[in-house]
Parts: sequence; structure tokens; C-alpha cells
Amino acid sequence: MLQPKCCRTGCFNKVKNRLFSYCSYKDEWRCGHSDDWGVATMNVGASDLTLNGPAAIWHDGSRHEDSKTVLMNCRFRGYDGFLLGRYHRDAQFYLVNCSFAANMKDSAIYLVPTTNTIRWGKRIYYYDCHRDGGKDYNWYSNNLPVGITASTITPDWVFKNRWKPALN
Repeated sequence: MLQPKCCRTGCFNKVKNRLFSYCSYKDEWRCGHSDDWGVATMNVGASDLTLNGPAAIWHDGSRHEDSKTVLMNCRFRGYDGFLLGRYHRDAQFYLVNCSFAANMKDSAIYLVPTTNTIRWGKRIYYYDCHRDGGKDYNWYSNNLPVGITASTITPDWVFKNRWKPALN
């Protein structure tokens, strides 16, 4: 299980939306199992995610269509050939201004073989992400949805005004 380390902010509200800042993580970051955690997770700041498990991130957004995990300004590290992410239920990932270690495998965030119905399709978005050493992979090229920009992705946008982290 993921253990937050050196977190300055790990805020939860009553519906368990999450906002993390300036964190270090080891193992797999379990991003918002919707049955337990509500509708959104946002990680901002100079966060460092170190992988020891099967994939660095995963998200279960099957309960709400607008559930999402947003990772901004994060650095991903892991063992040689580590996988960035996976999902086995509906998911929505936004990775913005992230950096990946040179030893990350050339393999996109993937759907684990499952009998689950994926209702909302593949929703994996990247903006200004780069791999150490300057050799970027095509699968994380900029692909934000039409009408969304990096400056659009704010806590208000992520949490749809259901939670204002600055106020609680």
C-alpha cells in the first residue's frame, strides 16, 4: 500500500476528494478508488513518485463520469522498465508538466484485461510531459481535450466546485 512521505498537504473533505502537494510516494499511487474516495484526486507541486509495484498510478473512476486523477509537476521514477499506469475500470488521467525517468518502459497507461464494462472510453491526457534524456515517447504527446488548457486545470475545475480546498 502506498505510504505518503513528507507531505505538506494531504487534504480530505467529507466526500473524500483529495488534494496533495509536495509529496514523495513509494510503491503504487492508488488514485481515487471511487467507491471509497469520491470523485477526484489532484496532486500538485514538486511531487516525487517512486515505483516498486506493477505500475506507478491507477485510477478507478467508474462511479462518476467526471471522476479524474490529475498529476501536475510530478516526477516518476522506478525500476528498469517500470510501467507508468494502468486501469481496470473507467478512468480519467491528466498528467501535466510531468517528468519520467529514462528507464520508464515505452508503454502507455494500459487497460488491464477485465470483464468490466468501460462506459466512457479511453480518457488519458498529457500536456508538456518529458522523459529524462530528451527521448520522449509519442504516446504522451500533448493531447488535452478540446477546450482544456493547462491553465484550465485548477482545483475548481478538478473538483467541479464540490470542494474548495483553499477554504477547507
